[in-house]
Amino acid sequence: MYGRISLQDNISIGEAVRHINESIEQHQTTTRQHQTTIERNRATILVLQSEIDDLESKSRVHQASILTLKSQSNDYTPISRLPPEVLCRIFWFAQRDDDAGMLPYPEWTPLTHVIRRWRNIAVNSSTLWTVPHFGNIRWCEEAFRRSKNTGLVINISGSAREHQQAVSFALRHASHIRGLSICDTKVVGHSVWNRLCYELVKTPPRLEFLRLTFVSGSRYPQTFGAIHEPYPCYVPENFLKVKLQLLRSLWLTCYENWDSLRVFHHALVHLTINNSHPTREQFVLAMKEMPYLEYLHLAYALPMAAHQPDSFLAVNSICLSHLRALHVISEIAEEVETFFQLVTIPPDAIVKVDCFTEEISSVEC
Repeated sequence: MYGRISLQDNISIGEAVRHINESIEQHQTTTRQHQTTIERNRATILVLQSEIDDLESKSRVHQASILTLKSQSNDYTPISRLPPEVLCRIFWFAQRDDDAGMLPYPEWTPLTHVIRRWRNIAVNSSTLWTVPHFGNIRWCEEAFRRSKNTGLVINISGSAREHQQAVSFALRHASHIRGLSICDTKVVGHSVWNRLCYELVKTPPRLEFLRLTFVSGSRYPQTFGAIHEPYPCYVPENFLKVKLQLLRSLWLTCYENWDSLRVFHHALVHLTINNSHPTREQFVLAMKEMPYLEYLHLAYALPMAAHQPDSFLAVNSICLSHLRALHVISEIAEEVETFFQLVTIPPDAIVKVDCFTEEISSVEC
């Protein structure tokens, strides 16, 4: 490093030491120069970084000013002047398209990103938080908190894990349930279903609509081409004995217990029944319990076809004077004929009949 000195060189030891010391001093000087340069560069970097930080700070100030100006300009746009009632109505329509409350978050949330005022209205509107989404349990609890005293709508469907979360949530907040939908009572199970009904009847009745499906799969032959036997799961007696004064809408699929007339009560205005054939007598007794029906949908749920003697029709005719819309679906023409022989509806009611049979011409309505 400092040069090689051999014994063959004609120099004294003192000169060799001096030569080595000079080399050491030269390298030390070079090192100090490099260190000085490094320190100078570090100082320059610090100055530049300070200038960059200052520029970024000024940029943030300008960006904040721009956002403030944009927010102020939004106040003059037509969408920012919509009344809260109109905005909530818009959000409500978006909420209706949710997939049974099984998405991680409601589909109306992107609408809250339009402007800040829309977000504030949505966050503080309790009616938009009534459908907990069980794909995200934290969202469920937040929905319950924001729904305040507005009734909850519980949709129990989806995967087994979501079933469990939905049932657990429903049991904890049964007193706040306004609507209940169970897509498959077989998956829920007898014990859980009975416990849920028990929790619902412990508190003052608040249920406004109820949707129950008593089968895994479908029995719509014309739609899905597959027939499954109904699962024998009935509404518990303790549930039926409660006077559900607020219940207005009822959906039943594959419901076999037509003799339990307590589920068909006079306050109902909307009734939908799928895949459940009653006898003529069962149908007449059930319909007479619901004189204020406004919407009636019967899909493969018409009374069994039978000849109607005049004496029977005179005593058992059904007058649905409040009916506004009727939709019946059947694949047996005689069932449709039997239905219209038994039921009288207003002349201005909207009627739709779907009969999947070649003998439809024999039906007289």
